[in-house]
Amino acid sequence: MKKLTLVTLLTLATTMLSSACICKLMTLKELRKKEFLRSSIILIGDISHKDNSYQVKLVELLKGEVRDSLFTVYNRSSCAIPPTEGRWIIYVNSIPKIGVELFSCGLSRSFLSPIVYVKEYLIEDGEKSLRFAKRDLEKEIKMLRQRFKQANN
Repeated sequence: MKKLTLVTLLTLATTMLSSACICKLMTLKELRKKEFLRSSIILIGDISHKDNSYQVKLVELLKGEVRDSLFTVYNRSSCAIPPTEGRWIIYVNSIPKIGVELFSCGLSRSFLSPIVYVKEYLIEDGEKSLRFAKRDLEKEIKMLRQRFKQANN
């Protein structure tokens, strides 16, 4: 498990450093605030690989409105996160017909490895960082559910 976590952290760091985009290092609280204000849609979805593309099936809407419960994720820019199969939390401005792109500087991430580029996760113990990231994701989803419920009452 430690090796997998370390590999995940190294891959994230390498991706951040080797891509053309430069992400500002923030705290998780700062990034959450920025992404919540910037994103008109926040959702939980299951990503699957199909016909040379990735499809997202909507599981739960946490902010905004969506027309379709199925849409495509593409990876065209150097700042995009290569999607992986599994459950994700996704932050986007809109869902155009061509699909969405998940950016590495944002908060969209996999439930399996929810580590994002924030100060709190830049610790040497990768397993500890992964535990913190999973705990923080659970808290984030709980907070988003409460906000969504309040906004729709």
